[in-house]
Amino acid sequence: MLLAFIFVGGVVLFFGALELLRRLGLAFGAYKPELHYMRGPGPKWHEKHAGFRGRS
Repeated sequence: MLLAFIFVGGVVLFFGALELLRRLGLAFGAYKPELHYMRGPGPKWHEKHAGFRGRS
């Protein structure tokens, strides 16, 4: 009976630690590439290419 309590307590502790790591972003897929994509040319690019606009 005591062994069962120790096992259940260990499992609960393990999944609690896993959830804590997940919430802190330190485990399993914390990298989100959509947050790192460029949103388009910046002001320096527009300044450099201002005279090269073609007719559409």
